[in-house]
Amino acid sequence: MKHWKNFFKFYILKLRTVNIFKRLFVMFIFVTLLPITLYGILLYNKSSEIIQDKVNLSISEALTQISTSINEKIEKVRNDSIEISYLEEIQDVLINYNDYNERMKNKVKIAVTDKMSKKYVFDNIVSEITLYTLTGAKLNVYGNNTFTVNLKSDYFNEFLDICHSYNGACVWKAINHNYEKRIASGVNNDRNYILLGKAIKKKSDGKIIGYMIMAIEEDKIRNIYEKISSTMNMQVFIIDNNDIVISSADLNTPVGEIYPNNNVLKEIQDSHNITGNNYHFSELNTMIYNFPIEQAEWKMAALIPLTYLQSDLKIILKNFLLVGFIGIIFGIIFTLAFSITIISPINKMITGIKSFEKGDFSLKLVEDGNDELTILTRQFNKMAEEITQLLDNIKMNERQKRKLEIQALQAQINPHFLANTLNTVSFIAKLKKETSIETIINAIIELLRDSMKNDDSLHTVQEEISLIKNYIIIQDYRLMGKFDVEFQISPQILDFQMPRFILQPIVENAIIHGIEPSCRRGLITIAGKCKNDQLIFSITDNGVGMRIEELALDSKNNTVEKNSRFSGLGVSNVNNRIKLMMGDQYGLKVLSEKRKLYNYLKLIYLLSQKILYPNPGRNTMYKIMLVDDDPIVLVQLKKMIQWETLNCEMVAEASDGKQAIDAFNTYKPDIILTDISMPRSNGIDLINYISNGFKETKIIVLSAYDDFEYVRSSLKNGAVDYLLKYQITENSINDIIKKTIWQINTENKDKDGFSISKEREHLIYELVSKEMPDTDYLEKLIQKTALGWVKGELILAICGIDLYFEDSSKVSIDDTTIRMLIDETIKYYHNFFLVSLDKGIILLVFQAKGNSTDEVVDLAKQIRTVLKRFCNLDLSFVISDFLSGHKMIKPKSDYIKNLLLQEYFKGNKNFLSQNTSITEKNILRFSPKQKQQLTELIFLGQNDINDYISRLFTDIKSSGIMKHQLQVFYVEFISYIIKKVNEYQLDNALVFAETNPYDVFDKFNTLEDMENSLIETLFSLQRLAKEKRQVLKQSSLCKKISDYIIENYQHKISLQSIAEKFAVSPSYLSRIFKKTQGVNIINFINQIRMEHAKEKILQGNTSLQEIALDVGIHNYNYFYLLFKETYGYTPSEYIKIVEQNNENRG
Repeated sequence: MKHWKNFFKFYILKLRTVNIFKRLFVMFIFVTLLPITLYGILLYNKSSEIIQDKVNLSISEALTQISTSINEKIEKVRNDSIEISYLEEIQDVLINYNDYNERMKNKVKIAVTDKMSKKYVFDNIVSEITLYTLTGAKLNVYGNNTFTVNLKSDYFNEFLDICHSYNGACVWKAINHNYEKRIASGVNNDRNYILLGKAIKKKSDGKIIGYMIMAIEEDKIRNIYEKISSTMNMQVFIIDNNDIVISSADLNTPVGEIYPNNNVLKEIQDSHNITGNNYHFSELNTMIYNFPIEQAEWKMAALIPLTYLQSDLKIILKNFLLVGFIGIIFGIIFTLAFSITIISPINKMITGIKSFEKGDFSLKLVEDGNDELTILTRQFNKMAEEITQLLDNIKMNERQKRKLEIQALQAQINPHFLANTLNTVSFIAKLKKETSIETIINAIIELLRDSMKNDDSLHTVQEEISLIKNYIIIQDYRLMGKFDVEFQISPQILDFQMPRFILQPIVENAIIHGIEPSCRRGLITIAGKCKNDQLIFSITDNGVGMRIEELALDSKNNTVEKNSRFSGLGVSNVNNRIKLMMGDQYGLKVLSEKRKLYNYLKLIYLLSQKILYPNPGRNTMYKIMLVDDDPIVLVQLKKMIQWETLNCEMVAEASDGKQAIDAFNTYKPDIILTDISMPRSNGIDLINYISNGFKETKIIVLSAYDDFEYVRSSLKNGAVDYLLKYQITENSINDIIKKTIWQINTENKDKDGFSISKEREHLIYELVSKEMPDTDYLEKLIQKTALGWVKGELILAICGIDLYFEDSSKVSIDDTTIRMLIDETIKYYHNFFLVSLDKGIILLVFQAKGNSTDEVVDLAKQIRTVLKRFCNLDLSFVISDFLSGHKMIKPKSDYIKNLLLQEYFKGNKNFLSQNTSITEKNILRFSPKQKQQLTELIFLGQNDINDYISRLFTDIKSSGIMKHQLQVFYVEFISYIIKKVNEYQLDNALVFAETNPYDVFDKFNTLEDMENSLIETLFSLQRLAKEKRQVLKQSSLCKKISDYIIENYQHKISLQSIAEKFAVSPSYLSRIFKKTQGVNIINFINQIRMEHAKEKILQGNTSLQEIALDVGIHNYNYFYLLFKETYGYTPSEYIKIVEQNNENRG
């Protein structure tokens, strides 16, 4: 250790031999170069990581879509194979094949071909379907008879054996030309196929009666991913569980053979449980992406070269090096300039010091700057003067000390005399039964007795609190009960020792500087506790606050604070006493701000070295209870809900309403997800119980199809939302929980939020929203709310929050809070009200004062300052001139609101403007009648656009208004169109030819130009509205069809029968149903049937065959397969799971 000390000492002495200029230059070069280098490396690495992640995400999303598309196609082929195998024609030809002649066989082929043609109108991936009898007879029922798949005998027999062993389940196999016989000698068939084979069972007894092979051309699958493969230089291939290639973008990779690269296969196998996983494969210097295709138990893999993924990083590296080099050059230049500014003053100071060393105290060094060296020079100049004054100061301090000692003796005499005198006054007040006077006198006496003790003596916290209470009694009488005091003293500290008169001066300061100047009722909170062996007090008030410089704790610098009116001890004296008695680490800390916005923390004094801040609150965990009699649903919900992301925890689960009520009483959850139909006690009973006394708990209903009447009842009784069980996905369940949490938070805010009376709300609504308000009703409201000033001279101001018109998602503060801040800022203006017109737009209505709007302009500036300071929001204002009475509020506010929006569309932000005069005489308004006609014209398809515009411009021409006056009408017209476009969720870009339609007005040279522009706009809008109505019509039709299916699922219904019922073509019905409902109509029917089948299984006492018939499925084998495909369990396995769960609960 000593060796190191010697080394550093030698090193420091060595540096001191080098002049300051060289040391500064070397130091600045080192300090500049090292951070830039380190920062550049870190920034480059971070940028590389972000770009890499984005590329990976983009590729993963693209490959996920491809795998999903392949899944859907494979699922469709598999479902079609099931349906075809149960066709009457297929069953009959396999059973009675020997009795069929060629004409009958052709008839079977025509039937199958017709069915397949309807299914694959636009996307037929099945090239042929061939049947084989048990005796080996072959019958092609779909596709070309000449060029059918012709497997070699050994492959063919092996494939049929596998199909037989699968007992009706689908078998997938990829083949190439090596699997087929040659068409003729010397002729090679280079076709690749994916075969689906399955054994066909007899409907009546389930025995195998034959086999079916469906052939899919491999290039139909390859076409799905071939484009992205070539674009990204990506090698994509699909393999099965035996590593056999099903399809490959690389034509050199043989289909139907084991993938040639064993290392790639090993990497894929090691990660087959991780969907969408990507990882680096060093052998080929590539990234491997792996996605499952569940419908056929395949895996899709993609190999992407790292050179493609990292192509953008070279550009970033080049830019980083360039910026770093420039930064170093500027650092050297700055170092040279900076070093000179330090060395030059030092050299001048050395010259001055040498003169001072010779005894020349009259020398003054030149002060030519404002930095530390200048301060040092200034202090050096003062030093000579201070030395000569030192002895005089010592003598003056001695005289002041003797004076203070005399004052201390007098301070003890005065309280004794006053205490004796006041005792006599108290006795007289008691005789005359003047209790108020007696109370005040007794409080003063107690305070005087304490003041007569030595200032440095200690007493208990309880005695200090008693002293404070006596002082508060006096101040309460003096201020006529203007404030309240709340004590929050921990009982454990009452016997602790503390200096006397520590809290009283602070309370007095809070009253004098905080409560007295305030126009509201005051509240002083005195809190005390023990923390980490320290006694901590805080005294807060809700007064006007004060600047820190107004209350300097250093008594030498405190020019504002006066001594306490009672104790003679100011706050700075209290601080000094604590430090003298306890140490410098203790004392007072002050938090204060002079503002008039909030009724909370204003002034905090702490008897500690630590500062206490307001408690930010705890992180709330939202408690969730799950209720469903289906154990599988409970398991799925627990897996789907993102507990950690949503900040939620599951506190209980139940299988019926009674169990749920018991669990609710124990855990009091915030959110309940409950089924409706359950044994013993259903979900309605649970909802009724909770709604009667626990409205804070939110209930979400999980409903089956036939529960919908129950759902309506549950929503009436207090449930906040519902979700159909077949629609439950990870996204849907988490979205509905997020929505419910938001509702809980909103309700909690509303309890403490800003509100106005109903009558005031009604009056404001009448004034700002109605063109022709009900006069009688308006008069009643004005009288009731004492707002008669709205009938006089008024000034309007429209306030826009700029960020709403840039990116509203970035606005984290709600309108209510913003209105509160505005209201608090301008509350001393004698008469005004404010209201939100739209999101981000607030209207302020002021009673006019005098002949100028300057005061309103000043208020607008204050509001902008406050919102910028506390919310970091920029505001824009448009302020009107004077208007006479409340009837002009609506047209005037519309006008200046449109001016505000016009400025925003022009790209202006953070502006404050005043508009020119506007009266009822020189405004051409876009009337309510014209708005109604325009709505009927565009959105109901009535009348004629040319006729409407013609009549409109006839009125304009006859009015004789000027162009600048016509702009008001144009802005209102365009604003109304934009409003309707947004209401109907249309695209502005497809309606208006210009990006900013408001700017077009300046380009009109004639009324004809304006007329033609509006006609073009309205035709575009009418066309879009017609398309929108067509979409809504399709949605309405699909809703009726869904209801029909739900009511008739137990009957024999199909796509054809439903299309006939609703008088549409099957292809049209299939297309619009999938588009609007997100699921094809056959799957929708099956989902409903399976849901009801599951419920009937839970009810028990019914055989599976009967349940299949009850839900409209007359083939039990098909029912069996469909149930397993839907839920992942066979009906028998599902029954066992339910019984096991019931036993566990029992």
